[in-house]
Amino acid sequence: MAEARSPGDLEKKHVRQVYDEIASHFSDTRHKPWPLVAHFINSLPHGSILADIGCGNGKYIAVNPKVIKIGLDSCSKLVQIAVQQGFDACVGDCLRLPFRSNVFNAAICIAVIHHLATEDRRIKALKELVRIVEPGGKVLIYVWAFEQKKRKFEGQDVMVPWHLQAKYKDVQSAADPMHSNKPPQIQLEDRTDLVEQGYTTFQRYYHVFKEGELSAMVRQNLSNVTIIEDYFDHENWCVILEKAAQLEEEISQSKEEIAQLNQPTK
Repeated sequence: MAEARSPGDLEKKHVRQVYDEIASHFSDTRHKPWPLVAHFINSLPHGSILADIGCGNGKYIAVNPKVIKIGLDSCSKLVQIAVQQGFDACVGDCLRLPFRSNVFNAAICIAVIHHLATEDRRIKALKELVRIVEPGGKVLIYVWAFEQKKRKFEGQDVMVPWHLQAKYKDVQSAADPMHSNKPPQIQLEDRTDLVEQGYTTFQRYYHVFKEGELSAMVRQNLSNVTIIEDYFDHENWCVILEKAAQLEEEISQSKEEIAQLNQPTK
């Protein structure tokens, strides 16, 4: 089998391209906010500015109209669905967020980081989330758990199928398996019945987190946050982080960013 040239190639083929293919079907299955995520958003003071990184169709942007929200997702078709509902959302990369440091009062990142193919990339995404919130700001993160009741995984790096209904096939489908240097454990379902009904199966890459893995990653790599909560919810491991007081180097970085923005254009 052909190997992916890089983790980015794996994510492009088995995350971003897949979600572009299944966007309409996926959106139709994502309407009801999870209660604890909604509680986090509703607990923010009125007028707070929240970043929803990996906003999908915007189901969490609709929570608590007294909080200002900006969504971002790597899937342009899901962003389009969010914008059509009147939400503020843009296409972007969670590894290079297009926002200045310390500008949001809070951020959420629900079911995103588990789609990144290496630990270094997952750490970088965590750092970006913390970078954009103000000192004292909070970040809520959800990632798929290895210890799920509904699914049993043979390894932590897996392919999870999405069966696209025939009525959603408005674009060309393409989903042949692709492997990184350390191939994910492919877990395919034998669903001949779905193929006969006109379904198309796409494989989505996941790194499923074991208990304590997310919190350990935070403690070992982010010195400027405190873990406020660490819990299990809806088959996900979850943490709420609070950013510490601003360090001198962060203050300097923020001043440099502002100075660059204020420079006259040529």
